[in-house]
Amino acid sequence: HTNAELRRKFIATGAQTKLRRIQSSNDDLDAIPEEGEIAQPNAYPANLRLGDAMRFMAFPTLIYQTRYPRTRRIRSAWLLKRCGELFLVVSAMLLITTQFVHPTVQRSFVAIDNKDAWSFVERLLALAIPSLFVWVLMFVALFELWLSILAELTRFGDRQFYKDWWNAQKFDEYWRLWNLPVHNWLVRHVFFPCLNLGLNKMAATLVVFFVSAALHEVLVSGPCHVARLYAFAGMMGQVPLIALTNALHGRLPSNRLGNVLFWVVFCVVGQPMALMLYFHDTVQSSSAGAKGSFGGEL
Repeated sequence: HTNAELRRKFIATGAQTKLRRIQSSNDDLDAIPEEGEIAQPNAYPANLRLGDAMRFMAFPTLIYQTRYPRTRRIRSAWLLKRCGELFLVVSAMLLITTQFVHPTVQRSFVAIDNKDAWSFVERLLALAIPSLFVWVLMFVALFELWLSILAELTRFGDRQFYKDWWNAQKFDEYWRLWNLPVHNWLVRHVFFPCLNLGLNKMAATLVVFFVSAALHEVLVSGPCHVARLYAFAGMMGQVPLIALTNALHGRLPSNRLGNVLFWVVFCVVGQPMALMLYFHDTVQSSSAGAKGSFGGEL
């Protein structure tokens, strides 16, 4: 792999040994082919060609390698079925959003403006179930269908984009299972380099969450054209929740309290609250901008 070759060239021997020891227990980051042929890897830096870059951008992965598992052919009937399922799932998302989510979020604007706590909580609970359905449908559309469609079109052999995150009893377990492409990228390009710099595992984990929180904030604030740091705060708030659920799991290993806490925090509180706050600030910012432009023209 290119990453390994770069490390051999630029990372000190002591850090190399530590990295190799960690990687030996994380072999799941490197896909193991089960069927089909494997393109022969080119030696670094001969692999840095336009064709390699274009192929990497088309593959449903964020980690560049000189070798990927490939399937032998594209299954047309399977692909057509997945495309039909994607259309149905996206249609259901749009239906729930327009019929349930959007009206509820609009009604929350007045509650936030008036600082009416009871009305805010009422809107939060009314939004919990519709937003949960939209979130689950989004997960199915992206990770189960779209990435699989992209993998089929490119004959990409590694189809494991998630694991059973819905059974997570700890918050750190959820983040390891929910989005494997991003998780693997953060582990390889943020977590391991932090360990190479001499940080301990806890400090490296904090850096990973900081980077992830910043990316989440950019993804939300960019389209909304507001910078309120709600997504950033929500992500960094996962760190104490990780400590809490780890402590609960340590004392009661067979207890499902951590899983219940995960669903409540994400689906009843976290996502509906973030949705209402970003909607309020976006509308408020847009209204202020429109008034300013109108006044300027006058």
